[in-house]
Amino acid sequence: MARHAQATAVHIRLTRAAGRLVLEVADNGRGISAEKMSDVESFGLLGMQERAAAMGGEMQWRGNLGAGTTVTLTIPEAAVNPTVLL
Repeated sequence: MARHAQATAVHIRLTRAAGRLVLEVADNGRGISAEKMSDVESFGLLGMQERAAAMGGEMQWRGNLGAGTTVTLTIPEAAVNPTVLL
């Protein structure tokens, strides 16, 4: 985040609702444009989206130029292997 977003603060929230885990990461960086979010050559974003989909989840990005970006990952709880977390 510091490298791409030039953020000075990051807020992270992990919640559980209706059998799904929701991870939200928000920064106060320079934000991301709609064009960048939909850029097929943006391999970092594409890779995150593919990994989320492989677990039955989804990634969402909300960006406000000059006001930061929020990334939300939602996955089924069943996709999490508790032995990996130990």
